[in-house]
Amino acid sequence: MASTVHSEDPQPQADHGEVPSEDLAIENFPFSSKPGAASSQELEPEKEHVLQEIAFDELFDVLQQPKPQSNKFDELDKHIHKLYSDAIHARMLAAIGGPRLRKGIAAMRLWTKMHSKLRDFQSSTGYDGKAADWDAHKQSLKSRSWKDAYMPALTAYRKLGLFVREMRERREWVVGADGFAADLADFYGSLLEAPGVKPEDLVDGFKEYNVELLAWFEA
Repeated sequence: MASTVHSEDPQPQADHGEVPSEDLAIENFPFSSKPGAASSQELEPEKEHVLQEIAFDELFDVLQQPKPQSNKFDELDKHIHKLYSDAIHARMLAAIGGPRLRKGIAAMRLWTKMHSKLRDFQSSTGYDGKAADWDAHKQSLKSRSWKDAYMPALTAYRKLGLFVREMRERREWVVGADGFAADLADFYGSLLEAPGVKPEDLVDGFKEYNVELLAWFEA
């Protein structure tokens, strides 16, 4: 399947069947700074399993929403940061391999940024409806005031477009919706390790959810 996001030159890969070195694991760590458990001490297995179960339920809650809900995504993101550790990162590498994990991390980072940008837009405009109804809402603002209502809305929406342009220039934007969903499923599926649930079981959930999310960034 084609990569979801453009990437730079490929990083070194581990030999078949081997757990990658710590250097490779840390090089591809998904967060700019390590969350608590990863900094010096791993989570106890029981606490790790509890956090995985909580995060999995939150992921399902996010994916069931008809439109992105920043409060629900924030809860998921918070627990992902608490959960992620060197040990889990190494298990993910062993489970899906370096190339898939690198694409999964890139997709997760972009997915997170998209939610953050959409949250900023909603906060600036006070609009939390669907993307398809935005134009009608925007036109309704003209009757109030171009300067005080319509112009701020244009400015907020323009920022979404500027974000897409920046990501494209950095070769970090979505290449295909199907691949984007598959890469997200690889990341969250291998991270959360839900019994009986494989990454491929999550692909359609991400694909359906992303229809509305991506619609905000198509202008």
